[in-house]
Formats: sequence, C-alpha cells, structure tokens
Amino acid sequence: MKKIALGIFCIFISYSSFAEIYQAENFTEIKGLVGDIFDKRNPQKILFILPLDLILRPTHPAMQQQDENYNSLMNKAFEKANKSSLVYANTLLLTDYPNDLTDPAILDLVDYIQKNNSELIITTPNFTGEFNGIERLDVWTFNYLKSKKIDLTKGVFANMQLVFNQEIKKQ
Repeated sequence: MKKIALGIFCIFISYSSFAEIYQAENFTEIKGLVGDIFDKRNPQKILFILPLDLILRPTHPAMQQQDENYNSLMNKAFEKANKSSLVYANTLLLTDYPNDLTDPAILDLVDYIQKNNSELIITTPNFTGEFNGIERLDVWTFNYLKSKKIDLTKGVFANMQLVFNQEIKKQ
C-alpha cells in the first residue's frame, strides 16, 4: 500500500504560518494523527489539503491495475497522443467512468475535520469551466463528491467560487 502524505497547515492571526507533513498507511491512521494535532493546536486555525486522486479511484475494470507492467502499458497506449491533449485524460476518467472512494474511512476523516471546525480543501488537477457538455467542471466535481457523501458546504470556503478561465470585462 502506498503511503499517504498529509499536509497540515496552521495559519495564525499574525499571518505567519507553520506547516508539517505526516505520512500514514491509511485514512484511519490519518484520523489518529489529526486527533493528536488537534490536541496540540487550535483546530480552527488548521487547513487540511487533500488531493482528489487520494479520495476517488476509477472502478471500471479497464481502469484497474492488471499487473506490474500497467504503467508502461499506459505510457505506450498514450505515447502517440498529442501532449497538450493528455492533460484531459484524468478529467475524462473522472467524468466518463464510475469512481468510488479509495477508503470508506475518508468519510469519517472528513466529518471529524469538519466537526472540529478545521478547514478542508480538496484539490484536483482538473480545469474549471466547460468540459464535454459539463458547464462548470468544478461545480460538477463538488456535486460528485457530495453524491459520495463528502459534503464541502461547511467552512470558510463553502460559498466561494473561483473561476480562472472567464474573461473579465474592461471597465
């Protein structure tokens, strides 16, 4: 099993910051680490950042690692693809194939973080804006996580929308 790196950032009122990186084998172990951190620091001043690829995994049989040569086979399959088009591969896998939680304990971890009033961000390599008939991919991802029982409507970032690819009208 690959180790999960968890970045925890403490942001203080004086705008100074402190960061630690922890490694764990699974999300149950991470929850234990988070409990230890909450014992030492104010949970309301901690920001947790989790990447989407540690939370979701494709469940379609074609997307499962078949053997140890899987990565070399994937590289060979995409070697003739236009490099600029490859940035869409993960987004296609997310939007066109079924995904499931990598570990059911993620739900308990997210709930624990939110109940202690800590902030949580889930990052993705995906773009914002329109993609394959999806009007707002970022909103689609938010709703997809919600369908998996990961509700990000709590916290300081709950009502924020960050859009990077829209034109700004000159005043």
